[in-house]
Amino acid sequence: MRNIYERVIGPISVEKHEFIYADGYPVREGKPIWAVYTKQDKLEVFVDVNEVPVFTRDKQKKTLFGKYKMANSNFQRELYLKAFRPIITTSNRANGTIGRGFARYVLDPHKSIFEIKPELINIPTSLYEKVILQWTISGEKQNVRNSNIIELVRADKEFTGIINFLNPLEFYEGEVLTQHEKIQEKLSRLKFSPESTDTSSNGAPPPSNGGTTGAY
Repeated sequence: MRNIYERVIGPISVEKHEFIYADGYPVREGKPIWAVYTKQDKLEVFVDVNEVPVFTRDKQKKTLFGKYKMANSNFQRELYLKAFRPIITTSNRANGTIGRGFARYVLDPHKSIFEIKPELINIPTSLYEKVILQWTISGEKQNVRNSNIIELVRADKEFTGIINFLNPLEFYEGEVLTQHEKIQEKLSRLKFSPESTDTSSNGAPPPSNGGTTGAY
């Protein structure tokens, strides 16, 4: 299993209706699952062979894992965040700034960053690290660049890697961009797939081969 785990117990074969996925769909009888404990946050998570979290129906039931540890009452209601791409409106341009949210799955060893709806930042979840940015999109180009660089430096202190993930002129429209800046803008747009903006899915986002970096 992944080297981000401090301890792995299992596998065991699931009994009928013993475990469910976050959307309530039952784990197939006989499917193997593991209990994993993360090094950094000391989280206990039950996962299937694809490392998708699963949850026990009976907190008191004993298995080879012993009594299930479900201390957090919200743990069974975890949301699986999906990638989101902001659409910049005329109103956003007039305002000059937008809020942008970013997250990464704590079980992803590559620490891949993806954008989420900013309003999801305050939703409690133990499976994601999240950060919000106040992103400048209008004004004099150098001021926009400097403002966003300052915001990235601030955010990187609590969400390492975000400073290299974004082009500070992303979404900027004003003065004519240089050829290099146009290329960076196109690369930034390619980082996001046209996924649904729903906040939940049948499973956690699969680990990728690593995050894409932006450049100043």
